[in-house]
Amino acid sequence: MKYQFVIILLFPLMALGQNLTGNVLGLNQSGKYDPLPGASLHWLNTETGTVSDTSGKFSIPYVGNSSQIVVSYVGYADDTLTVRQDVRFMNIVKRTLMSTDSVVIKAKISGSSVSSINPQFQESLNQRELYKAACCNLGESFQSNATVDVSYQDAASGAKQIRLLGLSGIYSQIITENTPAMRGLATAYGLGYIPGPWMERIDIAKGASSVLNGYEGLTGQINVEYKKPEKSPRLYLNLYGNQMSRTEGSLLYATPVGKKKNFHTMTMLHGNIIPMMMDRNKDYFADEHLQKQMAVHHRWTYFDDKGLEFQLSVKHLEEKREAGQVMAHGDGFHIDNPYLIGIRTKRTEIMYKNGWVNIKKPYQSLGLSVMGVLHNQKSSLGNNLYKGKEENIAAKLVYQTIIDNTNHTLRTGVSYVFDNFDESYNQNQFLLKESIPGVFGEYSFKHLEKFDLVAGVRADYHNLFKMIVTPRLHLRYQPFEKTILRASAGRGTRVAHIFADNPGLLVSGRTIQIDSPLMPENGWNYGVSAQQYLEILGKEARVLVDFYRTDFSNQIIADREDATLLRFYNLNGKSFSQIFQIEGMIEPVEGMEIKAAYKWNQVMAQYESGFKAVPFTPRDRGLLAFTYKTPSEKWTFDLTGNYTGKSRIPSLEKNPAATERAEVSPAFFMLFGQVTYSFPLFDIYLGGENLTNYTQKSPIINVGNPFENTFDATMVWGPVYGIMGYAGLRWTIKK
Repeated sequence: MKYQFVIILLFPLMALGQNLTGNVLGLNQSGKYDPLPGASLHWLNTETGTVSDTSGKFSIPYVGNSSQIVVSYVGYADDTLTVRQDVRFMNIVKRTLMSTDSVVIKAKISGSSVSSINPQFQESLNQRELYKAACCNLGESFQSNATVDVSYQDAASGAKQIRLLGLSGIYSQIITENTPAMRGLATAYGLGYIPGPWMERIDIAKGASSVLNGYEGLTGQINVEYKKPEKSPRLYLNLYGNQMSRTEGSLLYATPVGKKKNFHTMTMLHGNIIPMMMDRNKDYFADEHLQKQMAVHHRWTYFDDKGLEFQLSVKHLEEKREAGQVMAHGDGFHIDNPYLIGIRTKRTEIMYKNGWVNIKKPYQSLGLSVMGVLHNQKSSLGNNLYKGKEENIAAKLVYQTIIDNTNHTLRTGVSYVFDNFDESYNQNQFLLKESIPGVFGEYSFKHLEKFDLVAGVRADYHNLFKMIVTPRLHLRYQPFEKTILRASAGRGTRVAHIFADNPGLLVSGRTIQIDSPLMPENGWNYGVSAQQYLEILGKEARVLVDFYRTDFSNQIIADREDATLLRFYNLNGKSFSQIFQIEGMIEPVEGMEIKAAYKWNQVMAQYESGFKAVPFTPRDRGLLAFTYKTPSEKWTFDLTGNYTGKSRIPSLEKNPAATERAEVSPAFFMLFGQVTYSFPLFDIYLGGENLTNYTQKSPIINVGNPFENTFDATMVWGPVYGIMGYAGLRWTIKK
């Protein structure tokens, strides 16, 4: 095969700017243009160049009288294009020409990448990185990532929680393809609702996110991109099983419809089962919960050569979790009145997107997205009963254009969110109906390759809490070719749902007290970061350093400083989080990648009993990840070590001596490993989690008396079960 780049569109803009911007695209077999991230562009005989971002976009300053630009992309021959100096925007499209020649080009793609041109700090985890976790859902996809921390909510239900910039995941926006996903009642267990094999990529943005996605997202945004019908293999199968009796299977089928191949459909199926509760530490409480989950996701996409595109998807999930005391044991002991946990969930999502790009003016576009959710959940936690129902509609209309030239971009639009919550806990009912229209605008300015500014503001009118104004700012400055500096600031607001936000805290005998009225949580986030590329022993390396601080003006405090009371109240004083993180990555030899990171956290809040560190937030965290792929590309070895430092434990001094605990958790280290062997059509993998076999001893307080007020399964700071092995298979049939 021979390959070439050809220009299919040159749109001259008689403008004052001195940048050439545009997109590097690829014409796939379906006739659609796909973005090509990581394409290299530079002016001939100069050192001025750039790389296209994850969306294929690029911007490069004109240099002197240079008129020829060299475009390179892995798998394609370099091409030199002549560009007039008055051209400000161009789309460059890759074509494939058939011939009798054959060219094979191989390249190693890193599992994670950090955008060099996005004004906001954004890290992308692609398929290579996701395969390191082998399974199984979004909550289990961050074990080799230093930015997002994952831990258990409690020692009984098996639910996972994440932290970003030192704070709970409720202060981050978790979205799917830029539409709402993990909010409201999905906050508790929603990380398990997105199967790993369905995901194409995860984008993690630090700091206050774009105003286009709402007024939430105080500490950042996690956006999941699903596999696309027009780009996915015809058939994909993933099977997984582990020694804890967990079995999972995912099947994806994609196909074009019609002769033009501009209409595609895709069905994604997923099921998992954990058929038994296992008690490995012999405390008569299950370490691994029983679970049955079924999910189906059907997608349709359409596009034409007039710039019109639409997407429609329907997703339905049903899940059943059971945990608690194991009723019968091999030693003959039988529990007559066990403490049991049962959680039943049904969730349906419908998403519609419609977009239009002006072919003659490709910088102009209009997009509409509408999301509808129906979520039902019923939970029994010992003698306590919780029921929740949520009806949600979220709509957004966005228009994008330029101001004078492509150095000045404007995105503006309107949004509407409707939420209807009906929650009950034992005999108490909590009703909340939210109706929130909003308007927003975001201005972007680019000066050469040196400086970018994105400033946005939105105004939303909440039917209960009136006007909410959310400003946000992101700056990027590149003083040198391999040095990138960023700064950001922004305000975020969210309405708390204490039962959905804190499900793990309910697995205890504490009395719950809610001080009314609870007001919206809001605060400011500020951050700076530096991104430096180096050459060490002839190999390119990357160093990232950042510092972020979040200051709350109001926060809902979940106070468990009294051993028998769980109290929720508005912040009266200071609450902040600040983190410092440094991360380095190098490829010392061909096929090997080493990543190391250290993170320092300080998260403090004003409790009624004093100004204290937020419980179970380690001050220090570390990561060391090693990946090696053999020259034949048949074997891949992954090894990741996670260090978790000490953290404060709420005081239990009022408890009887037998149920007291230390006030500081010890530091510990966990190790994860996986070996993958690739055949032409399928991969097999073997791996292990917690290879150091470290566990928290006696994680449940007063385990023998679960119906007393001193019973508590929420004091979890470490893993509750030891080493766990797994195996799996990935099978792909391409189109």
